[in-house]
Amino acid sequence: MISLERIGFECMSRGKFGTLFIVFVILLSLLSMTSSNRESLAVDKPLEVEVLSEEVNIISNAGFESGGFSPWVNQGGTTYNEIQSSRVYSGTYALYMDSHVSGTPYEPVYQEIDTEISIFEAQTFSFAVYPSKVGITAGQAGVDQVCVGVYNPASDTHKNVVYEWSGYTYPGGDKGVNITQVLYLLFDLIPNVWNFVERNLYNDYCAFYGAPENYNELVVNRITLLSHNSNGDPGDFWIDDLSFSYLSEPTTTTSDPTTSTQTGTNTPPTTPQEPGSLVTILIAAGSGAVIIIVVIVILLSREGGSAAAPVSEYNW
Repeated sequence: MISLERIGFECMSRGKFGTLFIVFVILLSLLSMTSSNRESLAVDKPLEVEVLSEEVNIISNAGFESGGFSPWVNQGGTTYNEIQSSRVYSGTYALYMDSHVSGTPYEPVYQEIDTEISIFEAQTFSFAVYPSKVGITAGQAGVDQVCVGVYNPASDTHKNVVYEWSGYTYPGGDKGVNITQVLYLLFDLIPNVWNFVERNLYNDYCAFYGAPENYNELVVNRITLLSHNSNGDPGDFWIDDLSFSYLSEPTTTTSDPTTSTQTGTNTPPTTPQEPGSLVTILIAAGSGAVIIIVVIVILLSREGGSAAAPVSEYNW
């Protein structure tokens, strides 16, 4: 340990420039020790990162961007139903459906959906459609529509919520024996342009069927796309970007970094520093200030005529 008395004798024997040089060396040594202390006190701490909720679409190949039908099932064959790129809402592909006369089940394109997400959790159903015709254009069974099948596990029943923009309409929905279908008319769509349709599926279901006690268990089990010519032509249409989405739960991931010592680089530390390293810096700075003050006092004393005898030899 360097004593203040030794520093004083050495300063008086070497003059002002020698004194300043000694002070510089001492401060450099203190900073070096401080840097070593900071490295020894640096610790790696687990880093927690929160992943925000993401929108998850339960419909697969919803925009037909695979260029193929799967997992959609095409009962009409590629003669009438075709995935093409000549007219799309977004991306590269969309589904084209040609209105034509056919027998039951009218050659639709559909997708079976296996999910535990209820229509109460994922309420928004949306799609983009480019209709060639809109309104009452055909007789009974002539339709351009999207049909959403909803399954109720408590009663083991299947009911449909249908969105139709062209064809024939049952006023108030198809009130069959089992009341299995409610029809919503989208006659306000504009023909020959892309229309984006967004519906609250839960509200549309409950408005007609009522809210069952197990409303949080109702699930979508099928999406059906249909263009059928019967007693009039409802017109062709293109459809793209179907979505029945819900927000995933936010998650938190924790990383456990490994402690490592890096030397000879200018890379700033990537791990948090312990508060003790700051205290060390303050102590070093205070010590340096004390040394400087002592040196200044010695110099002033020397200039006042109280110079000490030179020291010819001193062993550190």
